[in-house]
Amino acid sequence: MKFELNEKEKEAKITIQSYDDLFYLYLLVEEGDELYGWSYRNKKIYSKEGRAEKAEKERVYLGIRVEKAYFHPSLTGLKVIGSIIYRPENFEASGHHSFLIDIGDTIRLKKEDWSSALIQSIIKGIRETYPKSLIISIDYGDIAIALLNNQRFQIIYSEEKSLGGKREISKRDEHLEVFLKVCIDNALEIISKTNPELIILYGPSNLKDIIYERIKKIERNIFRVSGSIGGIEGIYEALRNDEVLKILTIFGHEENMLTLEPLLSKAEKIAMGIKEVKEAASLKAVDKLFISTKLLKNVSKEELNEIKKISEQVKIYGGSICIINEESEAGKTLEKLGNIIALLRFNLY
Repeated sequence: MKFELNEKEKEAKITIQSYDDLFYLYLLVEEGDELYGWSYRNKKIYSKEGRAEKAEKERVYLGIRVEKAYFHPSLTGLKVIGSIIYRPENFEASGHHSFLIDIGDTIRLKKEDWSSALIQSIIKGIRETYPKSLIISIDYGDIAIALLNNQRFQIIYSEEKSLGGKREISKRDEHLEVFLKVCIDNALEIISKTNPELIILYGPSNLKDIIYERIKKIERNIFRVSGSIGGIEGIYEALRNDEVLKILTIFGHEENMLTLEPLLSKAEKIAMGIKEVKEAASLKAVDKLFISTKLLKNVSKEELNEIKKISEQVKIYGGSICIINEESEAGKTLEKLGNIIALLRFNLY
């Protein structure tokens, strides 16, 4: 999760990067909070006589006062419902609105008290996760390559070279070809050494497209994103670019691998089901809590509140919470164990 708290404004900017983040957001959101973000809502279309003829969905920035939040039973993501407190002046909207928040989305959350022990323990557990990535920022005569790995960032190569004036077209083309060859050779060498999961080619010109054509044969996720500048300045611009951040966010999610065999080998240190996990949490025994998205989407409101209370206890006493996607191999394993288990610090049974 990318989390930026403005204590003066009592407001946090939050970008969801994994299923775990959705559950942490669920723990953070409370009745009475204000939540702002982009969403879709029907916009009424009126005839010349002033009659409402039809409604079209339009992307709009809205704010609500939160009334409830829950995991939708048939859709991925966290649903947050509340009364509308902010809308653009030119957009007619009133009553209630629901946000369906999913991986990659960014919202603003405002609450009166960020200092409670529970909220602070949740925030303490939040980590920004990005995949191991290379950002190659290039323009005519200017290139920089940066390695981004989780929260670490390092520019590992840069070069500036004059390509000559526009009047010297033949020499300029020769210089450009030499420059591109050097850039591509260095890029391929760095890719081989760093073995990134993701490569982003960034810049204003078609040079990123030329590089893409020459390196696309390597087995990597490669994206091209347009920017206003190349080189080192382009690297820093890319790290603020919404499209780049979206790509990093989506590819930054890695499933916490959960396999059946290691768990069964330590069966005496496992609590299964809500009843056992609740007891273990009350005894401060939970080291790690695993919850399936299937459970979160299909339990009653009362059971979901119970899971929330359990999670709060786990966080307060230093445990961690891991949300497992039900469609993954880990999720299928967890389903065999009741969709919620806790790894314990000491034996209880």
